[in-house]
Amino acid sequence: MAAYSAIIPPASLGEALRPLRDLSSTEFSALVVAISGPRSFSLSKDELETLRNQLPAQGPNLTFILGALSFLYSHIARIVEAGIPYGDAISASVDALDKDADWGEKKDEVRDRLASILQNKESHQRFRKIQKLQSGFVPNAVGFSTFVDLRPDFGEGEEVALKGYIPVIQFRVMTDASNPDGKRLVFQMSEDALTELKKVVDRAEAKLAALREEPTIALQLIKI
Repeated sequence: MAAYSAIIPPASLGEALRPLRDLSSTEFSALVVAISGPRSFSLSKDELETLRNQLPAQGPNLTFILGALSFLYSHIARIVEAGIPYGDAISASVDALDKDADWGEKKDEVRDRLASILQNKESHQRFRKIQKLQSGFVPNAVGFSTFVDLRPDFGEGEEVALKGYIPVIQFRVMTDASNPDGKRLVFQMSEDALTELKKVVDRAEAKLAALREEPTIALQLIKI
């Protein structure tokens, strides 16, 4: 039986980036390749699984590393935009994080690695632009789940007798809303309503397929 690997959230940004000192050259190269793709630091499920296999020691906490790098990328970009040279921005950030990161004798190597990762890249900028376009001004649905319930019908009047059961589907939609009240939307529906929902989903898929079949549009569709 495989052993369970505990997921321990880092207590600080420096602690989240501490593993950069422990990566071999091959592992670091795999990390660079992964985040240089079209999804930048926000890897897809399959991409994340591939990277976990390449960095087995960091697998359980890999999402924390990527999240910390994404935050630091934005931080460095703001500093550089304010007029600080890129090299100075990297050095100052490494010095500030070292207390929690405890990079020790590998501090200079980590500085070089961060300088390589956090430089302004078109892939990072483009993905952030796409995320903004996707988000717009309303929350995006990011997860779905259902619960089927049977509710008994005990009839009318004083006499209680089980007449049968009514199936009810409860549907939950998880969103990326910043407001906690909007992160989870729950509603219920009948079997007939579920059939209508399936029709709407099928029609939406048909519309997307029609767009992909139009040559002039298909070449410009962005999929992340």
